[in-house]
Amino acid sequence: MNDDITPDEVLATFWRWWKVWLTAILILAALILGHWRAGWWFAGQNVNRQTQIIQNSNSNQTALVQQVDTQIGNVLTATVQMDGVAKDSQQYADLHAQRLGFARLACADAAQVTIHMPASQVAWVAANCLAGTLNPASPLYK
Repeated sequence: MNDDITPDEVLATFWRWWKVWLTAILILAALILGHWRAGWWFAGQNVNRQTQIIQNSNSNQTALVQQVDTQIGNVLTATVQMDGVAKDSQQYADLHAQRLGFARLACADAAQVTIHMPASQVAWVAANCLAGTLNPASPLYK
């Protein structure tokens, strides 16, 4: 009895098992790629969750309310300055554009606030903002 392995037997064994090995390699590659992609997805979800936690923190929300108050004050200051300037002058146009910019910032900040805002701010936002931006129907456009 000859226990030596011949090249023909090796070749026959290779061709008998090549589909199994190829399938195993493809499954392993798919698992590695899938886990790699899942790792990136989980990392992105974690960043989004941490961002939401920070965004909704009390200190951040308080700062947003203060920013809304500051921007509303800037709008009122620009409006007072516009009252003392001729409506057809370049200065009036510049002040009007500046006032619209302040109002847009106030609306954007107000849209991010999830805590209670003072009634005066709520009324101003209701009169001038729409979905986080300055409402085209706002009296500030005049």
